[in-house]
Amino acid sequence: MIEFLYVDAGTTTIDPSLDYVSTVGYYAIADGGDARYRRVPSPPAHDAKFQSADGAWWELYVPYPDPRQCGAKPFSGTYTDQQPAIQTALQASLNGMIRVSHFYVINAPIALNHGQGIIGMSPHTSGFLTLSTNAELGLGEGLITIHGDGCRVEALTLDGRVTGSISTLPPQRSSGIHLRHTSTNAEIGNVIAKNMTKHGFAILGSGHRLTGIVGQNTVADNISCGDELEQSDATSNIQIRDFTCLGSQLRGAFETNDGCKDILWDGFRAEGFFNDEVIVINDHDHANQSNRRITVRNGSIKGIGLDRNAPGINVYASGTNECRDILFENIVMEDCMTAIKLEFNVQRATFRNITATGVRRGVFLSGGPNVIRDILFDNVRLIGSDPPAWPSYPARGYYLNKCQNIRIEGGRVTRFRIAGVFVDANCDDIDIDGLDVDQVNYDNSGPTDNNVFAIDVGAVPASGTVGRIRITSCKIRDNYSPHRITGGIRIPSTWRDAIVTGNTINGFRTGPGISVTGATPNNHVIAQNIIVP
Repeated sequence: MIEFLYVDAGTTTIDPSLDYVSTVGYYAIADGGDARYRRVPSPPAHDAKFQSADGAWWELYVPYPDPRQCGAKPFSGTYTDQQPAIQTALQASLNGMIRVSHFYVINAPIALNHGQGIIGMSPHTSGFLTLSTNAELGLGEGLITIHGDGCRVEALTLDGRVTGSISTLPPQRSSGIHLRHTSTNAEIGNVIAKNMTKHGFAILGSGHRLTGIVGQNTVADNISCGDELEQSDATSNIQIRDFTCLGSQLRGAFETNDGCKDILWDGFRAEGFFNDEVIVINDHDHANQSNRRITVRNGSIKGIGLDRNAPGINVYASGTNECRDILFENIVMEDCMTAIKLEFNVQRATFRNITATGVRRGVFLSGGPNVIRDILFDNVRLIGSDPPAWPSYPARGYYLNKCQNIRIEGGRVTRFRIAGVFVDANCDDIDIDGLDVDQVNYDNSGPTDNNVFAIDVGAVPASGTVGRIRITSCKIRDNYSPHRITGGIRIPSTWRDAIVTGNTINGFRTGPGISVTGATPNNHVIAQNIIVP
């Protein structure tokens, strides 16, 4: 083994009996470290090589190359592109992996192919920077773009360095990590992606596992599964655990869209300013892009957006698409305009153990041209906001329109201005069991209609094709208003098979505990209710 400076390699004659040599310094004089090379019979395809004076070829020979061994210079205040040297280190690695212990500037994506990876020392000391105005990154790319199978990225910070407020998505949009539709089985852990002009993490492909990631101050959603610009129904079997979302300028925290299947979001914190839905499952109006089997659980949401209708959770499917087999559970929300919003063709969804405080509208369901069906709300607690947090808005705990087979089981609705539950037209098979409703119209700022009911059911179309409803074992109390008639439950007689039993209703003003409006009730059962004004 002999040692020499890398800059002297071309003028050094090396004994033919030696198969390995080392340099003094990584790549230049006084840059610390060393680099080991081995003799090879022909020039390698990568650039981590040299030819000695005797004509022999040598290539870098270390299991985890340091980018400095390929000429990369750590960030020192100037934005000089180090991407070529980093890409060379990946190509020269014996096992496809490199180690990074500094920050480097890149003006083009780092591409990871089959089995390649980048391992940092810590996201506080290792990573990659770029100026988000650099067009070289290109539309739909990432600082790190993953193309192949079995890639790894660990312990890095990816910083787009975008500054100021952005009102529209710029033409050149870049994510921190972009997993392309050709990628499979990537492992990503302890990575921070911030200040990007698109997502922190844009996820396509299948079989990926992301743990301990952070998206912060991105322009679009912090983390995205599926992509409206690169439509593919191959985004599937994704697990994202223990992640944090800290604000976005134009969108929300995280989204699942455009044909995603078998997606797990487990253990999250979404906090800060979001200008759209905090969590969204949708299809961007693209054909044949239904979302199936999505689970979101064990997390917290805290944030207020500018959009007055922006919900904490939004599930949306348009046209012939469906959002089906959806589970949200064990989630705490605070200061969202709307807690949960479901629109159009949503089917077989469960919301379990969810608490939302400081909301102006609790749960909003509207089938629109489709029908929302087979939805369970299990122990959902909705606490309205104090005025004037969301002034001049018709606040309801639950609003149901064009829905079928909706079950509200347990939970609580409190401090809403118009109704605890309002069931609008075109609904069928509504089951409300064991719900607590209190303090409806508590601040006397409800509608001019003097009849304000805790559970209020709207009229059924004349066709009579819908109208089965059951309200059982609910507790309604403290529905006072000094200037309005307030009551417990109101049902039009046009509903058929209406069952109202076992409810306790007390603490209301001059309105009835239970009111059936209109002509002769159609097969109603109203019995065993306890009513105390």
